[in-house]
Amino acid sequence: MLMRRLSSLVAVILVASSCAKRPEGAGRLLSIDLPHEVTTLDPHSKNLLGPLGVAAQFYESLVTTDADMKLKPCLATRWETPDSTTWIFHLRPEVTFHDGRPLRAEDVVYSLERVKDNPDLGIAVYAIYIVEVTAIDPLTVRIRTSRPVSILLNKLRYVAIVAEGSTAEQLATHVNGTGPYTLAGWRQGESVRLKRNERYWGPRPAWAEVEFHLGKTPEESAGDLLAGRAQLVQCNSRSLAPRITAAGFDLVRRASYFVKYLSFDVAREVTPGIRVGPNPFRNSLVREAVNLAIDRKALVDHLPVDALPATQMVPSTIFGFNPSLELPKHDPDRARLLLRRAGFASGFSARLDLRRIFAEAAGLIRDELQEVGIHVELNVLSDASFSSLLRTEGSSIFLSRYGCATGDASDVLDNLFHTRDLKRHLGAVNFSGYSNPTIDQTIEQSDEIEAVRGRKEVLEGLLDLLAKELVWIPLYTDGDVYGVERRLSWRPRNDSLVFAAEISEK
Repeated sequence: MLMRRLSSLVAVILVASSCAKRPEGAGRLLSIDLPHEVTTLDPHSKNLLGPLGVAAQFYESLVTTDADMKLKPCLATRWETPDSTTWIFHLRPEVTFHDGRPLRAEDVVYSLERVKDNPDLGIAVYAIYIVEVTAIDPLTVRIRTSRPVSILLNKLRYVAIVAEGSTAEQLATHVNGTGPYTLAGWRQGESVRLKRNERYWGPRPAWAEVEFHLGKTPEESAGDLLAGRAQLVQCNSRSLAPRITAAGFDLVRRASYFVKYLSFDVAREVTPGIRVGPNPFRNSLVREAVNLAIDRKALVDHLPVDALPATQMVPSTIFGFNPSLELPKHDPDRARLLLRRAGFASGFSARLDLRRIFAEAAGLIRDELQEVGIHVELNVLSDASFSSLLRTEGSSIFLSRYGCATGDASDVLDNLFHTRDLKRHLGAVNFSGYSNPTIDQTIEQSDEIEAVRGRKEVLEGLLDLLAKELVWIPLYTDGDVYGVERRLSWRPRNDSLVFAAEISEK
């Protein structure tokens, strides 16, 4: 009863506060440069920052978050929980899709069922524990979960609502959402052009047209900003920051929730990145040697962006962060000793797979590993090729990143650390092959704990246990840096998404 009253009260307060109008800006084109790769417009297809960021311009969810990741109503105006596994959502009336169709409960049912029943969709990880979705009436939806899920709202925030009957083929190349912008044009891998949705139910966006330029390097973005080809750019580069500020632009920073990490294949005796001999990374001594070989403080000092060394797989802003975990000591001598004990006195060679955006960090890591006898060849890939490699051939050692989009450590626990079980949407990005039934059980039980303090202690304990396993080597967290025309009014978000509708003129 208490949870139901609190949910309803919070919803009412937030509905009232969300009605404030944004200032009207000029109607001309707003151009934005971002580094992301986007190969599909399907809002359910990829659980990656780029596709999520583009989809967020067009599609909406039952709930959303502000720049600080605080929940607020969106397509649902309020909700209640009659019991611990039942949620009732009341939809906002008079909302229409871009094609003019009214939003109905059946659209919500279709969207959630599409996600929960299709493990190949990246967004399926947010439908964990949803077992039934029912339309009670045209504007009311009931969701049942297999067990109590204290952060269901945080997960639903990433499930976009699409029109009932939308096919995968349609969603991949066409847009029909309820959001503040419609699709005006798309050049795959290059740009997305938006047009203001004049029938939008919410505050009218300041910009009549917006264009996102995608796959831009920091140098390209800075050049576009200085030349007037863009008014807001993501430019994560220390060296370019002085040029941007000297030219009269604002430089805006925001800490990221992404942790960059190394991970290993710990399941297979023969692994694709090792040309000769068995897989060395199944040996915990080798993984510990890698951990000790990397000087995280030196790494972040030499990165082209501002960064902080990571002690664990979540940053301090995420619920469940364990403050007792200390930064691993850099000890190359002990790393060499451990390699000798593991039977690799002469070292070994491996292929390090990585996404293109991490090439500079990978070069620094390669140099440090070489000092202790681990010789790595960098295999630099596009986002799509990297994802395909992990899902098909696999990787013996790879460099990637993960961010807890819900603001809760359960994201990394459910998706990276849990044994891979795609039918239940667990371990969706556990490409290491790591499996521990005891830890699996604890991860699943942690989602049921309603007491904040008790749940935090369990999450902290799990992160401590997994830090000792050394299957994932956390390296650093960095921040997002943006160059912005001073006439613009905009605040960067903690989830690293850039919403065109949140940008106005001063």
